[in-house]
Amino acid sequence: MPELPEVETIRRDLEKLILGRKVLG
Repeated sequence: MPELPEVETIRRDLEKLILGRKVLG
């Protein structure tokens, strides 16, 4: 299965949001 760059960017954005929320508490 080929990797979709769009999915990768969305995943990274979601990870950043989750990490940000964890840091902000």
